[in-house]
Amino acid sequence: MDIIPLAGMLFSLLMVLVIGGLILLFPISRRLGKFLEIRIDERMEWDTLPKEAFNELMDVVEELQNEVQRLSDRQQFIERLLEPGRQQEPTERSGETDSDGGGASSRDRGRGPG
Repeated sequence: MDIIPLAGMLFSLLMVLVIGGLILLFPISRRLGKFLEIRIDERMEWDTLPKEAFNELMDVVEELQNEVQRLSDRQQFIERLLEPGRQQEPTERSGETDSDGGGASSRDRGRGPG
């Protein structure tokens, strides 16, 4: 058996398969490409925010950062007040204010009657 006719048949079969595959797969690949392009465009629309919405979000984030900073400052102040060396004795505090509620307050004591 001669190899030349066999190579010719294989080449012809290969060319028919390539051309047939291109004819069949080209419309499918075009539709798939359009579908993927639409999906990418939809994602791009969701990924980008309008300028007004972006600015509004930035303002909200800035306000939240300021609020967190204020809360942090308050917490540090309270922690400094509650340190063991800074606490006053309860007897000192009770002597400073009038406990019965009926007497004159400390700012009224300096004044005279009347």
